[in-house]
Parts: sequence; C-alpha cells; structure tokens
Amino acid sequence: IGYDGSPLLIGTRSQLPANTFDGRIDEIRIYNQYVSIEELLGISFDDETTSVIDLDESAFSVYPNPFTDRITIDSDEPNSNHIRVFLYDMLGRLVYDQDLDSDHSIQTYMLQKGLYYLQLQTEEGIYMKTMIKSR
Repeated sequence: IGYDGSPLLIGTRSQLPANTFDGRIDEIRIYNQYVSIEELLGISFDDETTSVIDLDESAFSVYPNPFTDRITIDSDEPNSNHIRVFLYDMLGRLVYDQDLDSDHSIQTYMLQKGLYYLQLQTEEGIYMKTMIKSR
C-alpha cells in the first residue's frame, strides 16, 4: 500500500466512500499468505506463535450449542481441573479468558448473539469448537 494522502477505503472495489465498511476496527495485521482462524487464535500479541495440539474430541463435552447464558464443559481429561477457557468472537477478538471454575461452566450472559470460537487449553494440548450464542 503506497502513501498518497487519500483515505484508506475498506470493503469497496469501486473506491466510492458510500460503498465502504461503516464501523470501527480495533487492530489490523497484514500477512503475506493465507492465515486460518486457528492460526490467528494461536498468535500472541508479542508475535510468538503457539502450536495447536488437537485433543481427542470425545474427551470434552461442551453444551448446549447453541447457548444462551451459560456454557457447560465436561471433561474426561486426567488434568481437567487445570483447564483454561478462551472465547473469541468472529473477528478473532478475545472476549473471555478464565480458568475453568469448580462447576465446569462459564457465564455468557454478557456476550452478544453470534458465532464464537471456544478454546480449551490443558496441559495435554488445545481443544477448539465453534459455538453459537442464540440470544
């Protein structure tokens, strides 16, 4: 992108301001290759990457999906008392980050309805699941 003094227009091919994105953008990262959502979620803010080790999906039961005010997580993992829960919105922004509490559920009443990416991090690896908040 060259600097020419004109505004950067996002979401248009015709370069008309009326056809552009109308909102706010918190952060922009530009890559020289395709990056999947899983790779984006594994990137830390200090640009050190974390590998994703897939855990057996049968080791976790995450419900309900779609959810409303609470997500419950049951685990057969041996270290299930040491689970960190991350929840990302559709844009990859971290909206929830907590150690799993004693009743293995997280409160989600504060979230807007939409698509979310749930990441469970244990000593054995990382489990990811797409979740939908219905209301």
